Amino acid sequence: MNQVKVKLWTGQYTTIVVSSLVLFAAFYMITAGFPLYVITISNNPSIAGTMTTALMTASFITRFFASVIIQKINMKLLLVISLIYFMITIAISFLSDSIGFLIFVRALQGMGFCMLTNLLFTLSSSLVPSSRLGEGIVFLPCQRVLGRR
Repeated sequence: MNQVKVKLWTGQYTTIVVSSLVLFAAFYMITAGFPLYVITISNNPSIAGTMTTALMTASFITRFFASVIIQKINMKLLLVISLIYFMITIAISFLSDSIGFLIFVRALQGMGFCMLTNLLFTLSSSLVPSSRLGEGIVFLPCQRVLGRR
């Protein structure tokens, strides 16, 4: 009963994990810091809430189109494009103090964040061998319910 384990930590899988770490670190930094920046500009905390709402609404709406886009374009190419797009939207947010412009940029960031999360999770789930699914992605409780191991 010697089972050979399929390698989980390949170069591609490690790249996806590190990319996810960097993405979520950047996202949580702009999620926490951006409202404070907006409050200092406008002296109005409700506008900071509007910024967060714009990001989440754009992210939610983009989810409906993300799967179609992912199926039509090479996922690795789309990942690189989406990472560059997300970094550009972060850089653009420092160009102006206009509230309308910043709301627009937050919506763009929400679209980029949605595409990136969909891409990273799709790529990571496709890279994990089925025999190591519970180790590579946290699906172990679901597998037990379904009777698979």
